[in-house]
Amino acid sequence: MAEGFEFAGVQFTFNNGNKTAKVFRHRDLPVDVHILPANTNEITRAARAHLRPETSLHQFPAVATSYIFPAVVAGENIKVIRNDGTALQAALTTTRVLFHAYGRRLIWSQLLAFVVETRDEADSIYQGSPIFRASDNAFVSVITHREQMFLETSSGEKIFSGYVFPVTGLKPKNFVSGETEIYPGGSFVVRKIEDGMSVYGMQMLPYAEIKAFAQSIQFVPSCNLPRNTAVYHNRFETNVRPRRRQTRNFQVPRVLSAVKNLLTCPRF
Repeated sequence: MAEGFEFAGVQFTFNNGNKTAKVFRHRDLPVDVHILPANTNEITRAARAHLRPETSLHQFPAVATSYIFPAVVAGENIKVIRNDGTALQAALTTTRVLFHAYGRRLIWSQLLAFVVETRDEADSIYQGSPIFRASDNAFVSVITHREQMFLETSSGEKIFSGYVFPVTGLKPKNFVSGETEIYPGGSFVVRKIEDGMSVYGMQMLPYAEIKAFAQSIQFVPSCNLPRNTAVYHNRFETNVRPRRRQTRNFQVPRVLSAVKNLLTCPRF
């Protein structure tokens, strides 16, 4: 059974059965918030119903909402409501890249995130729980998902260091976001980057081979179509390439995604 709460003018419910929260009202106005599958090329049937072209919902990474989630600021404190109705305060000290795909659209952004150290703390924060700015209790976002964070030592050992919760919404200052169209006839895949491998277009190969591959297709006219989109990810870096002729590279510690949108040959 869902249990109702209110905090700073936001009304919401917690469902302890499926460990989710649902925001439904803000300052006496109805709010429509739908969590979408994050960092995957899959989408649930329920989410699909809320992303039809005729809907007026705003799309931020992993969420469709009638409420515009404002940008947050690096280092500031936020409050997130736990399943008992109390607020947990945390600082936005790290970053993640979050995306969702629907139809031929890929919505992605580099986002600020907060970290909690223990499993009990993480389990008390449900998907959909409202997030507030600590300084004035302004409603800024909802929880979309969590992931584990590992730090890599100089010896290459990976040490667990907490649970990370990205804060989705408008792009923070100096961060990067975008919308990529997946052209008709193209494809969209999500893959994990393997150690020691490099990526060009849809290909993942050792660097020496990927360089040769990139050079081999530069002047092949048949490479113009279809245009494919691939997301390669690991825990420590991101490369964002929105289109072939305008490439931007970003190295951000512990960010989760690599977005590639390049012209590739059909046979590859």
